[in-house]
Amino acid sequence: MATASGMMYPANSTSMARLCSSENITKGFALNRLANNIGVTIGPAVGGFLALHNYKLLFWVDGLTCIAAVVLFSLLWKSPETELRAQEGKHSVTGRFPWFDIPFLLILPMITIWGMIFHQLFATFPIYMRGVYGFPENRIGLLVMINTLLIVTLEMLLIHWMGKRSLMRIMATAFLLTGVGFALLPLGRGFVFAAFTVAIWTFGEMLSMPLLGAFIIQRAGEGKRGIYMGFYSFAFSVSLIAGPALGTYVYSRFGPAYLWFGCGVAGFVLFVLFRIIGSFLLESPASVEL
Repeated sequence: MATASGMMYPANSTSMARLCSSENITKGFALNRLANNIGVTIGPAVGGFLALHNYKLLFWVDGLTCIAAVVLFSLLWKSPETELRAQEGKHSVTGRFPWFDIPFLLILPMITIWGMIFHQLFATFPIYMRGVYGFPENRIGLLVMINTLLIVTLEMLLIHWMGKRSLMRIMATAFLLTGVGFALLPLGRGFVFAAFTVAIWTFGEMLSMPLLGAFIIQRAGEGKRGIYMGFYSFAFSVSLIAGPALGTYVYSRFGPAYLWFGCGVAGFVLFVLFRIIGSFLLESPASVEL
C-alpha cells in the first residue's frame, strides 16, 4: 500500500502541472490539497461510524472507494491526458536534471527538516496534549479538526490573496511559522491557547505545501517534472520516517520543552537559509505569479 501511494504523488503532481498553466499552478496545487483535506475530514468520521458497526465493513468500504476512484479517474482523465501528452510530444524535452541542480539539492534536506517538524503532529503532539495539557482524545481530535477546517476554508483564499510575490520569501516565512507554532506549546495551557498554536503552524502549512509543489514544478521545466517531484516525495518521506523517531526520542530523553523549542530553532534556521538561497541562487528580480 505504501509503495502504491508513494507512486501516486509525483505522478499526480506532474498531471497537475500538465493541466494547469504557469499562471495558476500554485492555485492548482492548493485546490488539490483542498480535496485531500476534505477527504481527511470526512474519512475518519465515516470510518469511525463503520467501525462501530463492523470492522470488516470498514475495510471493504475503504477498498471499494479506492476502486471507485480508479474508475472515475480513468473516465474523466483519459481524454485530457492523451491530448496533453500529444502536445508535449511535439516539443523537445527541456529542463535540467535534478542531480545536477545544486540549489535544488540544497533545498531537499531543508524540506526534510521542515517535514520532521511538521510530522510531530502525528507523533509527539497528541502525547503532549494528553500528558501535559490533560486533554482527552475528543479534544485532541478537535485541535486536529481546527487544522483541517482552516485549510479547507482559507487556503484557496490565502493563495489568491498573495498574488504576485516571492515564492522563496513566502516559503521561508512558512517554515518559520511552523517552528514557532510548535515552540509556543510550553508557554501556555488551555484549549484556546492550544488552538492558537495550531492556527499558527497551520498557516505555515498552508503557505508552504502548495508553494513548494509549484516552485519545484516551475524549476523542473517540461520533461523533468516527474523526476523532480519524485525527489521531493523522497525528501518528505524521509521526514515521515525520521521525524516521529527523533521527536519521541528527544521527548522521552530530554523532555518535551527541548523538543518544542528545538522545533522553533529549526524553523528559524530554515527561515534564514531559505532567505539566503532565495536572494543569491534562485530568484530573479521578477515576481512569480501565484
